[in-house]
This record gives sequence, structure tokens and C-alpha cells, in this order.
Amino acid sequence: MTTTSGKLTEPSSSFSWIIDIFSRYKIPFFLLMPICLASIVPELIIAGATSQFIDSYLINNRLNFAVPISWVLLISSILIISLFAFQMLILRRLENLFIRRVSVTVFTQLFRLPFHFFLSNQPAEASARLALGMQIGQMAVSKLLAFCLSILRAFTILFFTLLISVKLTVVSLLILVVNLLVTAQITQRREGENRKLAMVQALADGIGTSGISTIESIKASALENEFFNKWSDKFSVGVNGQQIQSLYVAFTAVVGDVSTFATQAAIVIIGGFLILDGSLTLGSLIAFQFLLGSVVAPLGNISDFANTIQQLTGLSGRVSDVIANDKDPRVQSFSTNESQPQPRLIGRIEGKNIHYRFPEAEDPIFSGLNFNIPAGTHLAIVGGSGSGKSTFLKMIAGFYSNNQGSLLYDGKPWEEIPDLQLRTSMTYVAQDVFLFRATIFENVTLWDPRFDQIDAYKALCDANLRQEIDSYPDGVNRMLRDNGSDLSGGQKQRIEIARALIRDPSIILMDEATSALDDRTEAEVLSVIKSKERTLITVAHRMLSAQLSDQVIVLERGEIVQRGHPKELEEVPGYYLNLLLSEDSRVK
Repeated sequence: MTTTSGKLTEPSSSFSWIIDIFSRYKIPFFLLMPICLASIVPELIIAGATSQFIDSYLINNRLNFAVPISWVLLISSILIISLFAFQMLILRRLENLFIRRVSVTVFTQLFRLPFHFFLSNQPAEASARLALGMQIGQMAVSKLLAFCLSILRAFTILFFTLLISVKLTVVSLLILVVNLLVTAQITQRREGENRKLAMVQALADGIGTSGISTIESIKASALENEFFNKWSDKFSVGVNGQQIQSLYVAFTAVVGDVSTFATQAAIVIIGGFLILDGSLTLGSLIAFQFLLGSVVAPLGNISDFANTIQQLTGLSGRVSDVIANDKDPRVQSFSTNESQPQPRLIGRIEGKNIHYRFPEAEDPIFSGLNFNIPAGTHLAIVGGSGSGKSTFLKMIAGFYSNNQGSLLYDGKPWEEIPDLQLRTSMTYVAQDVFLFRATIFENVTLWDPRFDQIDAYKALCDANLRQEIDSYPDGVNRMLRDNGSDLSGGQKQRIEIARALIRDPSIILMDEATSALDDRTEAEVLSVIKSKERTLITVAHRMLSAQLSDQVIVLERGEIVQRGHPKELEEVPGYYLNLLLSEDSRVK
């Protein structure tokens, strides 16, 4: 399990969440049980009719038995086929409901996890969990539940075979029990390894996906071989684990085949002696073998059942990891009524004695941090690399929760403000931009039905993209490639800024969000943002945004070493002046 501290531990083996979801669908289960048992009745009738056909018609030559028995066999066959078809229909419906419920559960639980979970897990591995609902649903219903129903039929039919021959039934039951015990022992031994194997395979897939997404850096630095070594380490572990798992599956299959052969051979041999002894007729032996088919069939599928259990254990562990992780109490959007509009915050932000330490770190990055950001002002956070600028901004954005102290928005902590009000009042613009393979309009609105093309165009113009949009034949309906690969870095950043502006927030947080823009474009974008009464907090290595701000905070190793108006700070020796001079020297 990946905890919020970022440490990887063994995922939970509990299937309780699967049982909990199944318990929501009582009606399909109540239908499946009687249908399964009802299908035994025509099978017993067919077995009895077959016995009479052989003993009375074929052996004793009673010709008047032929036509009635034929009709009984035909009607019983139609009835059993109809019951099986109805059972399969219910299973398909239950599988569809189960897949939907699991997918919704995984999605909501995953997006309720704190930000640290996504930092400690590869994006591809985390996102792959969203597709687990389909796999788990097919295994749990189509394979596992269907097998359990066949086992129920098998043991019920075994009870009726006692009426034909107690000896043959006891022999069949002993072989079946031995088979089940051996399979259960193998499955139990492999349970922990299967869950670890699922995690290793997911990590290998995640590494491969991350390599494809950063292919430019890999090729530019000639790191293909190094990346291959990193990927192959995980992949080889997964292959070795898969080979060991395959051996267990093959062994289980051999046990199933041997059990089937032993059962059939024992029935023929013992049944022959019973016929010679006069305690069993040939028709009864044929009827017993016919019923035994429903008992032997699950034996032949035990290897598949064991393999399904092994795979389901691994997949279930990955879902249990998501469900069992501590949730972020700040995420309330799934239970928020979005139909009720919320007023925007004024935009005043205050921090009192803020302490923060990364879960995996020993020393805190902030100790006793105090700040006050008046509403409608522009605060620039500057400092060297590793000084805590981005952490400061992400803490305000709610990605990180302070360990001690108070972080207030309009005088209230996050938890006392309606989630929708806070999230519509504040937007976070990151340096790394992701664009969907969709139109510019869809990338700006993110499919929010509240906004139309006029709103998107205005936001793009405010982000200084009017010239580009007007030059496209399709305007805002231009289709973009994956991650905006057909756009420049500056254009992608401005689309990200337009995403923020279209929501008209009262607080905008920009973390290196203008790093790909030239000074003139950056100044124009900041001017538009500041033209409305809103709080703006920027983090940037370049000092232009700081020079345009109302207040500057200079961070050094998590401490505020200087604060004040940029014009005042540049007049006195200190960190801020050193940063200005350092940038001037680089420019020169």
C-alpha cells in the first residue's frame, strides 16, 4: 500500500469492499439462487428419463416407452436451456452494474486522496487504477460468481446422486474435496505474491509511460540505454513473478485434469462391479454419469478459478490501497450541490505561525511562518531554488495541509468555507501544462457547460492569444494534438492562464506560469489579470513579476528574510537586491 507518507507497503488483501458492493444488489442474487437450483430439476428429469429409456426400451424392449420419454427429454432440454439463458442474462446485468459501481468507487476514492499520494505514485500507475473496474467486474461476476453457481449445482446434484448409488457418490465426493483442498492451498500460498506482482507490473507500465511522455529529453541526452535498464529492472521482476505464477496455474490444471480422469475411471470401474453385483442397472449408471457431468465440469475449471482468484487478489489489492488510504478532508466536491451558486471570497489570505514538514522529511520546511495578503493585491514570492516558494503556493492552494498554525481565507480556515465557494474563488496555474486532444474551446472550459464560446474567446484574449485565435480558420474550435504538441510553450501557458481567467476567480495563484513568455507578453498578461479587483500571488525566477507587484516576500530555506514593496527592497542591500543584480548580470 502506498501511504500518504509516500512509503510503499503491502496492499490490503481484503475483499470486503467487493462483498460490500455485491451486497447492494440483493435482487439479482435472490434471482440467481432459485434459477440455479431450478435448473437442476429438468436435469434430474433428463437423467431419470434416460435411465428408463435404456432399461425399459433398449434392454426390456418396451416400445410404448419411446415416445413419452422422447417428449420428456425434449421439454426438459428446452426448459434447462431457457433457465441457463436467463441466468446468463442476470449475470451480464449484474456485471454491468458491478463494473459501474466499482469504477465510480475507484474514481471518487482516488480523487479524494491527498496530493502526496500522487507525488509518491507514478501518474500512469495511478491512472491505470481507474480502469480496474472493468477487469475486476468481469473476473468477479463472469468467472468467480459463475463458478460458485456451478459449484452449488454440483454439490446439490451430488446429494441426488445418493439416491442412485451411495458408493459412487462417496467416491466422487472424496475426489472433489481433495481437488478443492489442493487448489485452496496453492491459492493461499500465492496470495501475497500475486498482490506484489500486480504492483510491480503496474510500476513497470508506469515507468514505460513516463519514458514515452519524456521522449524528447531521453533522445536529446542519449539516455535510451539508461532508461531501458531502469524499465527492464521492474519488467524482469514482473516476468519472473509471472513465470512462477504460471507454474502454479499449470500445476492446478494438472490436478484438475487428473481429478476428472480419476473420477470418470472410478465411476466406470466401480459402476461395472455394481452392475455385476445386481445393485445397479446400466440405465442408472448412465444417468449417474450424466449427472456427474455437472459435477466434473467445475473440476475442469478449477485451474481457471485459481488463476482468477490470483489475478483478482492482485487487482483487489490495488483498489484496497486506494480505499484504505487516508482521504483529504478538504475534498468535498463530490458531495457539493453545484446547482447553488456561491459568492466569491474577497481574497484576503493570512498565515499565523505556519509549520509544515513533508511526510517523508525529518526537518520542517516552514517553522512559524507569518504573513498577511490583503485582498486585491499582488504578492510576489521570490527566492533561490529550494527556498520553499512552490511549497508556499501549493499550501495556499490546499495541496498541502500545514502541520501547525492557522491558514485563513477571509478570516476563516479552509474547513469552515463551503467547498464550492472556495474552489470557484481560487485557481492555481502551474508551470507544467497539460492539454487534451480536443478543441481549444474544450481545453479552456474543460467541458464546463456554464461557459460558451464567447466566454472562452474573451478569456483567450485576456491571456494575450487574440492574434493566434483570429488566425486559425476554426478559431476556438481548432483541434489540438496530444498535449498541445502543435503549440509553442508560451501558447500552452497562455491557454492555461485562460482556463483560470474564464472562471473569474478572486484569487489567482501562478507558479512559474509565465516562464515561457517574453517580458512584454508577461507584463501584458499580468496587467489584464490585475485590471480586476482580485488577489494575485506569483512565483517566478524572473524578477519582472516581482517588480510589478504590490508586495514581495523573499524566502530563504523556508524563512521570510525580507518583505515589502519592490521599490523599497531594491533600495536596501539584501536578498532581493542580490536577486535583481544576479538577473541583470545573467541578461548582460
